[in-house]
Amino acid sequence: MLKGWTRLYEWAKTWAEQFYPGWRSWVFFGLILSFLFLALSGFLFVLLIPRGLYGLPLLLHVAAGGIFAVCLSMVVVWRARDYVLDIVQPILLKVMFWTFVVSGLCLIITSLSSMISFLSMNFQIGMIGWHRFSALVSLISISIFLQYSLNREK
Repeated sequence: MLKGWTRLYEWAKTWAEQFYPGWRSWVFFGLILSFLFLALSGFLFVLLIPRGLYGLPLLLHVAAGGIFAVCLSMVVVWRARDYVLDIVQPILLKVMFWTFVVSGLCLIITSLSSMISFLSMNFQIGMIGWHRFSALVSLISISIFLQYSLNREK
C-alpha cells in the first residue's frame, strides 16, 4: 500500500513540475489536499455517523470546500485547452477531467445553496442529496483519471 502512495506522490510531483510551474504548484497541491480532506471527512461521516457532518468537522469541511472551489477554478482556467473534447485519443482522460470539473461545480453550487436561508428545508435536503451524489461522481471520475494516467506512464 505504501508503494501505491509513493507512486501517486511521484506522479503528482511530476505533474506539478510539468503543468504547474512555480507558484502554480501550490494551487495544484491545494486542489489535491483539499479534495482528499473533503472526500475523507465527507464519506467517513456519511458512513460512520448517521447524523452526518456537524460542529468543527463541518466547519473544516466548509473551509476546505472554499479552497477546493478556488483551486478548481484556477486549474480549469489553466488546463481547459489541454482537455478539449475532440476525436484525438485519449478521450477517456478528457471525459474524466470534465466529469470531475462538472461534478466539482455541482458540489460548489449545492454547498452554497444550502447556506441560503430563504430556500425551503425540502429544497435544502434535496441539495444535500445532490451534493452527496456529486461527491461520489467526482471521486469515481478522479479515480479513473488517476488510474488511467498512472497506467499510461508505465
